[in-house]
Amino acid sequence: MKKTLGKLPAAVSLVLLGAHFLRMQEPFFVALSLCLIPLLFLQNRRVILAIKLCLFLGSALWVTTLWMIVMERKAQGLAFAGVVMILGPVAVFTLLSAILIKPHKP
Repeated sequence: MKKTLGKLPAAVSLVLLGAHFLRMQEPFFVALSLCLIPLLFLQNRRVILAIKLCLFLGSALWVTTLWMIVMERKAQGLAFAGVVMILGPVAVFTLLSAILIKPHKP
């Protein structure tokens, strides 16, 4: 049970990334994000490391998206604090998910 709960943040992060890709109309990456969730429960060390890499890249994607939206809103003279308060924690959560997921010991 502990191993399953330890993978829950990574699964949530992958769902959030899938939602982001759905909003960006990228069906391949939506499918990829969602197909990685069952792979979290495999005992294969390389698979877990690949998922960790995807989560690190996902965190970088959230930061890049946050930066682009903030710059856009600043250029238009609009408030951007709400975007920072939402996407900032999502990026941190995804990063922590990548850090916390551990490959199984051989």
